Amino acid sequence: VPIRSSREGSDEDDMIDGTIAGCPPRGDPRQAAGDGTAGDRLAPRGRLRRRPHANAHLRGADRHGGARHARLAIAKPHARATRADRYAGSANAPYLGTYLLGAEAEYTVVVQNGRLAVDVPGQTVYELKPPDDEGKRYFAVTDAVAVSFERDDGGNVVLMKLYQSGLTLEFVRGRAWSWRPDTAALQRYLGRYRSEDLGLDMEVLVQSGRLAVDIPGEIVYELHPPDEDGRWLFRISAELSLVFHEDPDGSIESMTMRQGDREFPMLRVAGSSLPTVEEILALRDTESRRAALEAMGVYRFVGTIRVPQSGIEGTFSLHVRGTDRFLADQDFGTFGVIRTALDGDRAWTDISFGPFDELHGTILEQLKLNQLMSLMGDWRDYYDAIEVIGAGKIGERAVYFVELDKGELPTTTVSVDAETGDVLTANTVLLLAIGGGLPVGTSFEDYREVEGVRLPHLITDANEASGQTIVQIEAVEVRLEVPDDFFVLTPDDGG
Repeated sequence: VPIRSSREGSDEDDMIDGTIAGCPPRGDPRQAAGDGTAGDRLAPRGRLRRRPHANAHLRGADRHGGARHARLAIAKPHARATRADRYAGSANAPYLGTYLLGAEAEYTVVVQNGRLAVDVPGQTVYELKPPDDEGKRYFAVTDAVAVSFERDDGGNVVLMKLYQSGLTLEFVRGRAWSWRPDTAALQRYLGRYRSEDLGLDMEVLVQSGRLAVDIPGEIVYELHPPDEDGRWLFRISAELSLVFHEDPDGSIESMTMRQGDREFPMLRVAGSSLPTVEEILALRDTESRRAALEAMGVYRFVGTIRVPQSGIEGTFSLHVRGTDRFLADQDFGTFGVIRTALDGDRAWTDISFGPFDELHGTILEQLKLNQLMSLMGDWRDYYDAIEVIGAGKIGERAVYFVELDKGELPTTTVSVDAETGDVLTANTVLLLAIGGGLPVGTSFEDYREVEGVRLPHLITDANEASGQTIVQIEAVEVRLEVPDDFFVLTPDDGG
């Protein structure tokens, strides 16, 4: 996160961008001293700095001389945690998993040597001390860096905060992202704002359900809700904030960005209007998509499947015909086979070491939507209502957020690439036969054209119960010949 924070008594600024204080990359035994260079980055004193590269380091202050970057005294990186270590220890289990800083950085919380630890990409696994009275867990190798965890109302760990050099980075738990912006409240602020002082335009958008500002050449900075003075504080540092200004009609006409004691007025030069549903469907080339899928007849996806949290992997296949027939097979070898089929208004599941089951009611209705092609095909064939609810970014990609509804089933919220029309993420609640629901997020990547249709070849499901399920599509076969009863499962089929 390449924003700068100045220190009293120091002639240099700390750079923040998601790596830990001067630590060497994983596998590199050298200590990284850091050269202190910087690119065009906003500084609390309002200065713009030049930096020729994008990857800075999180650096702590060296109090012995003020202007030097701190180095962690590590002769060589720790070994990666083993699979057994990663998931051992029931007391640590609630914290384990992937944590994301927007879509910019991905850290993993694991267990190593019996301690909770943070696996930092490109560096090493940092073991943590027990929490202090404030809930902060300092790194075992330095007291300059700490993390803490936050839970939601249901007691689930949903957020990790990383503290260093007076700044706080917030990592949301989970591989797939969930955005449900309050369009009515946030839409009025969205758009492009120009700073004559800084010589650049900034875009105000929605990320992770929060108002955010995209600073050119940096990252998307998420904001806290406004305080009683109307200041939207940057979540990374309260030293930076935005204040929006209305015209006599109540529309937003400008904003002021504050950094310490400096202010940068910015005139709104372009608003942000959401596309209509029809425009989203056209962006996805829906009519051509429908025709191409129909021409594919019966088609099959084949590939591999992994469940990292359980340490198992196997093969995957999915046969599809039309909008109401599919047969999915997950073969984990000695760990069993899972078969799921839909044939019109009937559906079944057959699991090794478990009972054969025919699905009914809301579970049946949800299964009709809980398939890849409900999102890759014509949404109108599967859902009753479609609503465009917001806009934002995933990494460098501009996206639109769309809600898909079917009867009384939980809403599915998808993010759609504003340029290609690809569905990048989907979030919903999976209803359980025993009652209640399980939030599930899915990401879709590695899009390739198949018979004139762009389809994802890397699909990752994530939920709190089973962690990630990763499917890699290796081939798509089209116009297959299958018997009429191919999509019907019976107990004699043998899972």
